[in-house]
Amino acid sequence: MTARVPSAAATDSTPIEHHALRHLKRIPPSAGHFDELELKNETLRGKGWLFHRPYRLSRATVFVDGLPIENCEREPRPDVAQVCAWAPEAEPYGFRFEIPLGLFEGDLPHRLDIVAYERSRPVARLSSFCPPPTREAFPVPPPELAVRVSGVTGETFRVQGLKMYTDLVDTIEHYALPKAGRLLDWGCGCGRVLRWFLQRNDFLIKNATTSPDEPPLGCDIDPDAIGWCRTHYGARFEQVPFDPPTQLPTAAYDLVMACSVLTHLDRDRQLAWLAEVHRWLLPGGYFLASTNAEFAFRLQHPTLRHEGWRRWVETHAARWWRPPLMRDILDGMPDPNIRWVIPEDTYRMVFAPRWFTEKLCAQYFDVLGYIECGLDGYQDLIVCRKRRV
Repeated sequence: MTARVPSAAATDSTPIEHHALRHLKRIPPSAGHFDELELKNETLRGKGWLFHRPYRLSRATVFVDGLPIENCEREPRPDVAQVCAWAPEAEPYGFRFEIPLGLFEGDLPHRLDIVAYERSRPVARLSSFCPPPTREAFPVPPPELAVRVSGVTGETFRVQGLKMYTDLVDTIEHYALPKAGRLLDWGCGCGRVLRWFLQRNDFLIKNATTSPDEPPLGCDIDPDAIGWCRTHYGARFEQVPFDPPTQLPTAAYDLVMACSVLTHLDRDRQLAWLAEVHRWLLPGGYFLASTNAEFAFRLQHPTLRHEGWRRWVETHAARWWRPPLMRDILDGMPDPNIRWVIPEDTYRMVFAPRWFTEKLCAQYFDVLGYIECGLDGYQDLIVCRKRRV
Protein backbone atom coordinates (compact mmCIF):
# COMPACT_ATOMS: atom_id res chain seq x y z
CA MET A 1 0.00 0.00 0.00
CA THR A 2 1.42 3.39 -0.97
CA ALA A 3 0.30 6.96 -0.57
CA ARG A 4 1.10 10.06 -2.58
CA VAL A 5 2.88 12.59 -0.39
CA PRO A 6 2.22 16.32 -0.75
CA SER A 7 5.14 18.71 -0.73
CA ALA A 8 5.92 20.92 2.23
CA ALA A 9 4.72 23.94 0.29
CA ALA A 10 1.31 22.36 -0.17
CA THR A 11 0.72 22.01 3.59
CA ASP A 12 0.22 24.50 6.39
CA SER A 13 3.51 23.50 8.02
CA THR A 14 6.90 22.15 7.11
CA PRO A 15 7.37 18.37 7.29
CA ILE A 16 9.41 18.62 10.47
CA GLU A 17 6.50 20.42 12.20
CA HIS A 18 3.82 18.05 10.95
CA HIS A 19 1.44 16.87 13.69
CA ALA A 20 1.76 13.25 12.57
CA LEU A 21 5.55 13.47 12.87
CA ARG A 22 5.30 14.79 16.41
CA HIS A 23 3.07 11.83 17.20
CA LEU A 24 5.58 9.42 15.64
CA LYS A 25 8.37 10.75 17.85
CA ARG A 26 6.43 9.62 20.92
CA ILE A 27 7.05 6.01 19.87
CA PRO A 28 10.19 4.84 21.70
CA PRO A 29 13.41 4.62 19.71
CA SER A 30 14.48 1.02 19.35
CA ALA A 31 17.66 -0.91 19.00
CA GLY A 32 18.43 -1.36 15.34
CA HIS A 33 20.52 -0.31 12.41
CA PHE A 34 20.28 1.05 8.87
CA ASP A 35 22.59 -1.21 6.89
CA GLU A 36 21.81 0.80 3.76
CA LEU A 37 20.07 4.13 3.19
CA GLU A 38 20.39 6.06 -0.05
CA LEU A 39 18.51 8.39 -2.35
CA LYS A 40 19.70 7.55 -5.85
CA ASN A 41 18.31 6.96 -9.35
CA GLU A 42 14.95 8.49 -8.43
CA THR A 43 14.50 5.97 -5.61
CA LEU A 44 14.72 6.13 -1.82
CA ARG A 45 15.89 2.72 -0.67
CA GLY A 46 17.12 1.18 2.51
CA LYS A 47 17.42 -1.94 4.60
CA GLY A 48 18.20 -2.79 8.21
CA TRP A 49 16.65 -4.20 11.36
CA LEU A 50 14.84 -3.31 14.60
CA PHE A 51 14.75 -5.01 17.99
CA HIS A 52 12.76 -3.82 21.00
CA ARG A 53 12.23 -6.22 23.85
CA PRO A 54 9.91 -7.60 25.08
CA TYR A 55 8.00 -7.28 21.81
CA ARG A 56 7.72 -9.76 18.96
CA LEU A 57 7.76 -7.42 15.99
CA SER A 58 5.40 -8.63 13.29
CA ARG A 59 5.41 -5.86 10.67
CA ALA A 60 6.90 -2.45 9.93
CA THR A 61 5.79 0.63 8.00
CA VAL A 62 7.85 3.33 6.30
CA PHE A 63 6.83 6.87 7.23
CA VAL A 64 8.21 9.77 5.22
CA ASP A 65 7.86 13.24 6.73
CA GLY A 66 5.29 11.89 9.16
CA LEU A 67 3.04 10.19 6.61
CA PRO A 68 2.76 6.40 6.04
CA ILE A 69 4.03 5.36 2.62
CA GLU A 70 4.21 1.59 2.48
CA ASN A 71 4.80 -1.52 4.51
CA CYS A 72 8.37 -2.74 4.60
CA GLU A 73 9.27 -6.02 2.99
CA ARG A 74 10.31 -8.38 5.75
CA GLU A 75 13.81 -9.76 5.34
CA PRO A 76 15.20 -12.70 7.34
CA ARG A 77 18.07 -11.66 9.62
CA PRO A 78 19.55 -14.77 11.23
CA ASP A 79 22.62 -12.73 12.22
CA VAL A 80 20.49 -10.39 14.34
CA ALA A 81 18.42 -13.25 15.74
CA GLN A 82 21.62 -14.96 16.86
CA VAL A 83 23.02 -12.01 18.84
CA CYS A 84 19.57 -11.26 20.30
CA ALA A 85 18.93 -14.88 21.32
CA TRP A 86 19.40 -13.86 24.96
CA ALA A 87 15.87 -12.41 24.80
CA PRO A 88 13.63 -15.23 23.45
CA GLU A 89 10.53 -13.29 24.51
CA ALA A 90 11.28 -10.77 21.74
CA GLU A 91 11.67 -11.08 17.99
CA PRO A 92 13.73 -8.74 15.78
CA TYR A 93 12.47 -7.48 12.44
CA GLY A 94 14.62 -7.24 9.31
CA PHE A 95 13.31 -4.82 6.69
CA ARG A 96 13.88 -3.63 3.16
CA PHE A 97 12.10 -0.92 1.16
CA GLU A 98 12.29 0.92 -2.17
CA ILE A 99 10.20 4.05 -2.69
CA PRO A 100 10.13 5.82 -6.07
CA LEU A 101 10.55 9.58 -5.81
CA GLY A 102 7.56 9.97 -8.11
CA LEU A 103 5.40 9.51 -5.01
CA PHE A 104 6.60 12.83 -3.64
CA GLU A 105 5.05 15.98 -5.02
CA GLY A 106 7.38 18.97 -4.92
CA ASP A 107 10.20 18.83 -2.37
CA LEU A 108 12.41 15.81 -1.84
CA PRO A 109 11.73 13.68 1.25
CA HIS A 110 13.18 15.10 4.45
CA ARG A 111 12.88 12.45 7.14
CA LEU A 112 12.35 8.70 7.34
CA ASP A 113 10.84 6.71 10.24
CA ILE A 114 10.53 2.93 10.31
CA VAL A 115 7.76 2.04 12.77
CA ALA A 116 7.47 -1.58 13.92
CA TYR A 117 4.35 -3.18 15.37
CA GLU A 118 3.48 -6.01 17.67
CA ARG A 119 0.18 -7.05 16.13
CA SER A 120 -1.56 -3.68 15.61
CA ARG A 121 0.31 -1.70 18.27
CA PRO A 122 3.24 0.55 17.27
CA VAL A 123 6.02 -0.23 19.74
CA ALA A 124 9.37 0.67 18.15
CA ARG A 125 10.90 3.30 15.87
CA LEU A 126 14.11 3.65 13.86
CA SER A 127 14.60 7.11 12.39
CA SER A 128 16.94 9.02 10.12
CA PHE A 129 16.95 12.15 8.05
CA CYS A 130 17.08 11.27 4.36
CA PRO A 131 20.51 11.39 2.75
CA PRO A 132 21.04 14.16 0.20
CA PRO A 133 20.64 13.10 -3.44
CA THR A 134 23.64 15.09 -4.64
CA ARG A 135 27.24 15.47 -3.59
CA GLU A 136 27.59 16.69 -0.02
CA ALA A 137 29.35 19.81 1.20
CA PHE A 138 32.20 17.80 2.74
CA PRO A 139 34.20 14.82 1.49
CA VAL A 140 34.02 11.46 3.22
CA PRO A 141 37.10 10.99 5.42
CA PRO A 142 39.74 8.49 4.28
CA PRO A 143 39.13 4.90 5.45
CA GLU A 144 42.02 4.88 7.90
CA LEU A 145 40.42 7.79 9.82
CA ALA A 146 36.80 6.66 9.50
CA VAL A 147 37.48 3.18 10.83
CA ARG A 148 39.14 4.55 13.99
CA VAL A 149 35.93 6.17 15.22
CA SER A 150 33.29 3.86 13.78
CA GLY A 151 34.76 0.59 12.53
CA VAL A 152 33.21 1.30 9.10
CA THR A 153 34.09 3.37 6.03
CA GLY A 154 32.58 5.02 2.97
CA GLU A 155 28.82 4.95 2.51
CA THR A 156 28.25 3.06 5.76
CA PHE A 157 30.18 5.76 7.64
CA ARG A 158 27.93 8.45 6.12
CA VAL A 159 24.71 6.61 6.95
CA GLN A 160 25.84 5.93 10.52
CA GLY A 161 26.74 9.57 11.10
CA LEU A 162 23.43 10.79 9.68
CA LYS A 163 21.49 8.38 11.91
CA MET A 164 23.41 9.57 14.99
CA TYR A 165 22.80 13.18 14.00
CA THR A 166 19.07 12.47 13.67
CA ASP A 167 19.00 10.96 17.17
CA LEU A 168 20.78 13.99 18.63
CA VAL A 169 18.44 16.47 16.93
CA ASP A 170 15.41 14.49 18.14
CA THR A 171 16.81 14.61 21.67
CA ILE A 172 17.51 18.34 21.46
CA GLU A 173 13.93 18.94 20.32
CA HIS A 174 12.34 16.56 22.84
CA TYR A 175 14.04 18.23 25.81
CA ALA A 176 13.53 21.72 24.35
CA LEU A 177 17.24 22.48 24.27
CA PRO A 178 18.23 25.70 22.48
CA LYS A 179 18.87 25.11 18.78
CA ALA A 180 21.41 27.88 18.50
CA GLY A 181 24.64 28.59 20.35
CA ARG A 182 28.23 27.49 20.71
CA LEU A 183 28.76 23.77 20.27
CA LEU A 184 31.64 21.48 21.20
CA ASP A 185 31.95 17.98 19.78
CA TRP A 186 34.15 16.35 22.42
CA GLY A 187 35.82 13.36 20.77
CA CYS A 188 34.89 14.57 17.29
CA GLY A 189 37.22 12.17 15.45
CA CYS A 190 37.07 12.97 11.74
CA GLY A 191 33.59 14.52 12.01
CA ARG A 192 31.29 11.51 11.77
CA VAL A 193 28.43 13.48 13.36
CA LEU A 194 29.69 17.04 13.18
CA ARG A 195 29.69 17.04 9.36
CA TRP A 196 25.88 16.84 9.47
CA PHE A 197 25.58 19.66 12.03
CA LEU A 198 27.57 21.80 9.61
CA GLN A 199 25.77 20.70 6.45
CA ARG A 200 22.19 20.93 7.67
CA ASN A 201 20.32 23.85 9.23
CA ASP A 202 18.70 22.19 12.24
CA PHE A 203 21.13 23.84 14.67
CA LEU A 204 22.66 27.33 14.32
CA ILE A 205 26.32 26.98 15.35
CA LYS A 206 27.81 30.32 16.36
CA ASN A 207 31.38 29.02 16.52
CA ALA A 208 31.44 27.36 13.09
CA THR A 209 34.24 29.69 12.06
CA THR A 210 38.03 29.89 12.08
CA SER A 211 37.91 33.19 13.98
CA PRO A 212 40.29 33.16 16.98
CA ASP A 213 37.59 35.01 18.92
CA GLU A 214 35.41 31.87 18.92
CA PRO A 215 36.13 28.65 20.85
CA PRO A 216 36.99 25.44 18.98
CA LEU A 217 34.12 23.47 17.47
CA GLY A 218 35.66 20.05 18.08
CA CYS A 219 38.41 18.35 20.06
CA ASP A 220 40.01 14.91 20.03
CA ILE A 221 43.11 13.02 21.13
CA ASP A 222 43.87 11.88 17.57
CA PRO A 223 46.17 14.40 15.80
CA ASP A 224 45.46 12.95 12.34
CA ALA A 225 41.69 13.36 12.79
CA ILE A 226 42.11 16.91 14.08
CA GLY A 227 44.31 17.79 11.11
CA TRP A 228 41.71 16.45 8.70
CA CYS A 229 38.91 18.41 10.39
CA ARG A 230 40.90 21.63 10.27
CA THR A 231 41.46 21.17 6.55
CA HIS A 232 37.87 20.34 5.56
CA TYR A 233 35.34 21.81 8.01
CA GLY A 234 36.15 25.51 8.10
CA ALA A 235 36.29 25.82 11.89
CA ARG A 236 38.72 25.59 14.80
CA PHE A 237 39.66 22.17 16.17
CA GLU A 238 41.86 21.37 19.15
CA GLN A 239 43.95 18.31 19.96
CA VAL A 240 43.54 17.49 23.66
CA PRO A 241 45.39 15.09 25.98
CA PHE A 242 43.88 11.80 27.12
CA ASP A 243 43.66 13.16 30.66
CA PRO A 244 42.39 16.61 31.61
CA PRO A 245 42.91 19.53 31.94
CA THR A 246 42.74 21.04 28.44
CA GLN A 247 43.39 24.48 26.99
CA LEU A 248 39.73 24.93 26.03
CA PRO A 249 38.10 28.06 27.52
CA THR A 250 35.96 28.16 30.64
CA ALA A 251 32.18 28.82 30.42
CA ALA A 252 32.30 29.03 26.61
CA TYR A 253 29.74 26.49 25.36
CA ASP A 254 25.96 26.14 25.28
CA LEU A 255 26.11 22.45 24.30
CA VAL A 256 28.80 19.78 24.63
CA MET A 257 28.17 16.41 22.99
CA ALA A 258 30.20 13.25 23.46
CA CYS A 259 29.40 10.42 21.07
CA SER A 260 31.19 7.24 22.18
CA VAL A 261 33.68 9.00 24.47
CA LEU A 262 32.70 7.83 27.95
CA THR A 263 32.66 4.37 26.37
CA HIS A 264 36.49 4.42 26.37
CA LEU A 265 37.21 5.93 29.81
CA ASP A 266 37.54 4.05 33.08
CA ARG A 267 35.55 5.25 36.08
CA ASP A 268 38.23 7.61 37.44
CA ARG A 269 38.79 9.25 34.05
CA GLN A 270 35.05 9.63 33.52
CA LEU A 271 34.77 11.58 36.76
CA ALA A 272 37.79 13.75 35.94
CA TRP A 273 36.50 14.53 32.45
CA LEU A 274 33.01 15.39 33.69
CA ALA A 275 34.60 18.06 35.87
CA GLU A 276 36.31 19.39 32.74
CA VAL A 277 33.04 19.37 30.75
CA HIS A 278 31.42 21.26 33.63
CA ARG A 279 34.15 23.89 33.32
CA TRP A 280 33.61 24.25 29.56
CA LEU A 281 29.86 24.81 29.82
CA LEU A 282 28.04 28.06 30.46
CA PRO A 283 25.69 28.01 33.47
CA GLY A 284 22.54 26.32 32.20
CA GLY A 285 24.47 24.70 29.33
CA TYR A 286 23.73 21.14 28.21
CA PHE A 287 25.72 17.93 27.95
CA LEU A 288 24.70 14.96 25.78
CA ALA A 289 26.73 11.77 26.12
CA SER A 290 26.40 8.20 24.92
CA THR A 291 27.31 5.06 26.86
CA ASN A 292 27.63 1.35 26.27
CA ALA A 293 24.90 0.09 28.59
CA GLU A 294 22.82 -3.08 29.00
CA PHE A 295 21.85 -3.61 25.35
CA ALA A 296 25.39 -3.02 24.05
CA PHE A 297 26.78 -5.38 26.70
CA ARG A 298 24.21 -8.07 25.84
CA LEU A 299 24.95 -7.75 22.14
CA GLN A 300 28.67 -8.21 22.77
CA HIS A 301 28.09 -11.12 25.19
CA PRO A 302 24.96 -12.93 23.87
CA THR A 303 25.66 -16.22 25.65
CA LEU A 304 26.04 -14.83 29.19
CA ARG A 305 23.24 -15.81 31.57
CA HIS A 306 22.23 -15.10 35.14
CA GLU A 307 22.56 -17.58 37.97
CA GLY A 308 20.25 -18.30 40.91
CA TRP A 309 16.94 -16.52 41.28
CA ARG A 310 17.75 -14.09 38.46
CA ARG A 311 18.04 -17.04 36.07
CA TRP A 312 14.52 -18.10 37.10
CA VAL A 313 13.14 -14.59 36.54
CA GLU A 314 14.94 -14.34 33.20
CA THR A 315 13.47 -17.67 32.13
CA HIS A 316 9.90 -17.32 33.35
CA ALA A 317 9.09 -13.60 33.70
CA ALA A 318 11.24 -11.78 31.13
CA ARG A 319 8.16 -10.44 29.37
CA TRP A 320 7.56 -8.24 32.40
CA TRP A 321 11.07 -7.75 33.80
CA ARG A 322 14.51 -8.92 32.72
CA PRO A 323 17.20 -8.45 35.39
CA PRO A 324 20.18 -6.49 34.04
CA LEU A 325 23.40 -8.44 33.67
CA MET A 326 25.60 -5.50 34.63
CA ARG A 327 25.60 -4.51 38.28
CA ASP A 328 28.54 -2.09 38.07
CA ILE A 329 30.79 -0.44 35.51
CA LEU A 330 33.03 -2.82 33.56
CA ASP A 331 36.10 -0.82 32.58
CA GLY A 332 38.96 -3.31 32.38
CA MET A 333 38.70 -4.43 28.73
CA PRO A 334 41.56 -3.10 26.52
CA ASP A 335 40.59 -1.49 23.21
CA PRO A 336 43.31 -1.57 20.50
CA ASN A 337 41.37 0.58 18.03
CA ILE A 338 43.69 3.61 18.28
CA ARG A 339 46.71 1.93 19.84
CA TRP A 340 49.10 4.11 17.78
CA VAL A 341 47.72 7.14 19.71
CA ILE A 342 46.91 5.67 23.15
CA PRO A 343 48.10 2.29 24.53
CA GLU A 344 45.30 -0.27 24.47
CA ASP A 345 45.66 -0.99 28.18
CA THR A 346 44.77 2.70 28.77
CA TYR A 347 42.12 3.17 26.09
CA ARG A 348 39.29 0.86 27.18
CA MET A 349 36.06 -0.66 25.93
CA VAL A 350 33.76 0.35 28.80
CA PHE A 351 30.24 -0.78 29.67
CA ALA A 352 28.24 0.93 32.40
CA PRO A 353 24.71 0.32 33.75
CA ARG A 354 22.21 3.13 33.70
CA TRP A 355 22.31 3.74 37.45
CA PHE A 356 26.09 4.24 37.37
CA THR A 357 26.01 6.82 34.56
CA GLU A 358 23.13 8.75 36.11
CA LYS A 359 24.79 8.80 39.55
CA LEU A 360 28.14 9.85 38.07
CA CYS A 361 26.70 12.68 35.99
CA ALA A 362 24.53 13.88 38.90
CA GLN A 363 27.71 14.88 40.74
CA TYR A 364 28.14 17.77 38.30
CA PHE A 365 24.84 18.18 36.44
CA ASP A 366 21.09 17.95 36.67
CA VAL A 367 20.14 14.76 34.82
CA LEU A 368 17.16 15.63 32.59
CA GLY A 369 16.70 12.28 30.89
CA TYR A 370 18.11 8.95 29.84
CA ILE A 371 17.22 7.25 26.56
CA GLU A 372 17.92 3.54 26.14
CA CYS A 373 19.35 2.81 22.67
CA GLY A 374 19.05 6.55 22.08
CA LEU A 375 22.10 6.86 19.82
CA ASP A 376 22.41 4.86 16.61
CA GLY A 377 20.10 2.15 17.96
CA TYR A 378 22.95 0.77 20.06
CA GLN A 379 24.29 3.10 22.74
CA ASP A 380 22.25 4.77 25.47
CA LEU A 381 22.08 8.56 25.66
CA ILE A 382 22.06 10.73 28.79
CA VAL A 383 20.86 14.37 28.81
CA CYS A 384 22.34 16.71 31.42
CA ARG A 385 22.28 20.43 32.29
CA LYS A 386 24.86 22.44 34.21
CA ARG A 387 23.32 23.93 37.29
CA ARG A 388 22.95 27.71 37.35
CA VAL A 389 24.85 29.38 40.14
